[in-house]
Amino acid sequence: MRREARSGLRAYRFETLPGGVDALVSTRVVDLPGDAERFFAAFGLPPAAWCEQVHGNGVAVATEPATYPGADALVTDVCGLPLAIRHADCVPIVLYDPERHAVGVAHAGWRGTVARIASRTVAALRERYGSDPAALVCALGPSIAPDDYEVGPEVIAAARRAYGDAPVLRGANFDLWAANALDLASAGVRRIEVTGVPTGGSDFFSYRADGPGTGRLATIAMLRADHPARDSVV
Repeated sequence: MRREARSGLRAYRFETLPGGVDALVSTRVVDLPGDAERFFAAFGLPPAAWCEQVHGNGVAVATEPATYPGADALVTDVCGLPLAIRHADCVPIVLYDPERHAVGVAHAGWRGTVARIASRTVAALRERYGSDPAALVCALGPSIAPDDYEVGPEVIAAARRAYGDAPVLRGANFDLWAANALDLASAGVRRIEVTGVPTGGSDFFSYRADGPGTGRLATIAMLRADHPARDSVV
C-alpha cells in the first residue's frame, strides 16, 4: 500500500488493484464518523454509501449515498459512488471486476468471516452484474494480525465449523486473513492480495490494542468513470 497525505490527513491506497477503482484506507488522523466529511473533502470523494454493519453476512446493492440497513457488504456499478465501511481490527475487503466495472466492499469481523461474508459478496457481484469470480481482483486491507488475535472457545468452535481442518487457527489465535482468503478462493477468486498490514501502531486504530474507546478507520472503494467496462451488462 502507498501512503499519501492531503490537507494534513493521511491515507493508504491499494496499489495492486486495477486503475478502474480508487480504493483507500484512512488512518488515525481521522476518527470516524466525526471527521468523515473532512476526510472525504481532502481526498476529493463525494458522499458515500455505508454499511450498517451488524456483524452478519448481508450484502446490499448500493445505488446512492445512504446507510444500508442490515448490510456488512455493498456492491455497485455506479461510477463515482464511494462504498465505505468502518473498522478497527475487522478485515476490510475490496473486490473489483475490471470486465464488468463493478465493485464491492465487505466488513469481516470474526462473525462475518465464519458466516462467509467474502464469498457472499462474490456471489452478489455474480448475480447482480454477471461477474466471473475468476476475473475479480480482491484485496484485504489493514486489520488485526493473526499473532495478535487470540480468541475464546466459542470463536474457535465457530471457525472449525466454518473452515474444518483448513489452517485458519494457530492454537488459540484466529487468522482472519487466511480465512477470508480461503473463502474468496473457494468462490473462484484467483487474484487475492493480503496486504498483511496490522492495525495498531502509529497509523491504524485497533480495538484490541486501544480498547473500546478507540476510533474507527474507513476503507473506501469508488469506481472511476474514465474506465468503462469491457463488456456491457445486459
